[in-house]
Amino acid sequence: MRTAERFGVSQEDIDAIAAGIRAESWTAAEVAVVDTTTQLLDGHAVDDETWGRLTEHFDIRQVIEITYAVGTYACLAMTLNAFGVQLDPELEDIDRSAMADWEG
Repeated sequence: MRTAERFGVSQEDIDAIAAGIRAESWTAAEVAVVDTTTQLLDGHAVDDETWGRLTEHFDIRQVIEITYAVGTYACLAMTLNAFGVQLDPELEDIDRSAMADWEG
């Protein structure tokens, strides 16, 4: 979240993602990225409709980068969880209940 905020991701966006809803301010390209990410994390694949929306906004190199970034962060999260790495102390009070589905 600290990185997201540094790159201009609003608290509204962070809250929407954590709650599994779409923020009204998102562009069609941002919705396509969020939907792609959700499908990759939930089922390790992207359906044709979502893929079509993604490729309307991004070229093939960007689509590969988006897909790779999602996979890389999923792998990192799995590794950190496997080794029991704890949150930084200043992050321990974050409400993680909305992320319970992502943690298995």
